[in-house]
Amino acid sequence: MNLYPSIIKDLFFFTPIIISILGILLLFLIDISIPKNKYSLFINLSILVLNCIFSGFFFLTKTKTTDVYILFDGTFIYDIYTEFGLISITICCFLSVFFSYSFLKTKHEYFYVFLALLTSSLLLITSSHFISLFISLEMLSVCSYILACFSDNKKSTESAFNYLLYGVLASGVMLYAMSILYGMAGSMYYMDYQFITSLSSQNYKVVLFFTLLFLVGLFFKIGIFPFHIWMPNVFQNSSLPFVAILSTIPKIACFLVLFRILSIFLAIPYFSQILLLIGIVSITSGNVLALIQTDIRKMFAYSSISHSGFLFLLLSSISNFSFHIFCYYSIALIGMNFLFFLLIDKLELFHKKTFESISGIGKKNILLSLFFIIVLISLTGLPPTAGFFAKLYVFLFLWKNYIHGDIFSLIIFFAAVLNTILSLFYYIKIPYYLFLKKTEDTVKKIPLSFEKDYILYILTILLILLFFMPEMI
Repeated sequence: MNLYPSIIKDLFFFTPIIISILGILLLFLIDISIPKNKYSLFINLSILVLNCIFSGFFFLTKTKTTDVYILFDGTFIYDIYTEFGLISITICCFLSVFFSYSFLKTKHEYFYVFLALLTSSLLLITSSHFISLFISLEMLSVCSYILACFSDNKKSTESAFNYLLYGVLASGVMLYAMSILYGMAGSMYYMDYQFITSLSSQNYKVVLFFTLLFLVGLFFKIGIFPFHIWMPNVFQNSSLPFVAILSTIPKIACFLVLFRILSIFLAIPYFSQILLLIGIVSITSGNVLALIQTDIRKMFAYSSISHSGFLFLLLSSISNFSFHIFCYYSIALIGMNFLFFLLIDKLELFHKKTFESISGIGKKNILLSLFFIIVLISLTGLPPTAGFFAKLYVFLFLWKNYIHGDIFSLIIFFAAVLNTILSLFYYIKIPYYLFLKKTEDTVKKIPLSFEKDYILYILTILLILLFFMPEMI
């Protein structure tokens, strides 16, 4: 039997991943060939690679004939989760290149890590086998650890080392649980019918326990409570462009994998309720801890945990409706995260990192303050911004589950609404300090220009546009 036609057909769906790998090789050749003045070339090449990935994706969507393709005998899969991951992760990469432009002039090694992170993310969202899942997740983890310490700040190295230690522990637990599930199911193809039927014949309590252990590695990357312990220090000490990447790309990739995995494992009794409980505890703990922070970055780290909790609630019932909500919320979150970090970057150019340090600067920096107010309104979940519909859709999802007989969803619904109100109290601290808090220091005007800061305008318009046109997603 000739396997070459099948292999070539499967490789066709790996076009974006192959382009990314070729981009890394091309960077290496340029790096050893051109000793000086190669940074602008690296940036342009990275943008070219991302454009080629986009082009390859649109070519795939035009030529495919079905919604799901099983690749390499079930080791990988191409489906709607893969497609959304390709779009959203590539958008994050575009934004991160523009965000990192000034930083990259002295750190050209970043491009290797950047494209390796992209490659591992794309491999992760296509995985449907324990080994391919674990290897791609570890590739993503290694890239994340490197990015976390990609700074001249010594504290970032300490934070990255702690991140590494916790990550190794999470990976070990995940690998152990994989081996147990493999022993019970007799298969590593977790999307395979044999895997499902074999587990269904086992004691559901044992299966539930080891399934949760298996998901620990993904929970760690998402930053769900109690696996969020690495986030505050990494967010506070790492370079802002890389924090923006870590808060979006690994999170989206791991959520997409969870959507695919949990479409099978939700058949385990009480699993859905456990996921709802983890989600609401993450939301509550993130909000409560954010309230007591004095550092803006750490406040946003705990805020990010809260938003992860909202997305996590959608995993309690996998359907087209929940996935559509996830897509909208993710795009809104990408816009909000990058806009917030771009604004923080402007403040930190003038050594303003705490709430006290931004006291009274709002009156001389009206435009900057306006951007802040819009993104904070969206993060809270108020109109007229994308954050309003993002959280409203989650509430509708919970209410729909309650209508279909899940009483626990009603409790989570009210708890989520109360948490949304609670989040307003720490988000409003920034406008309060900008405009109402007085300072004895001389207030300087922070320069903004459309030519250099056009990304701020684009993301702000996007957040407002998604409110008036939510059907765009």
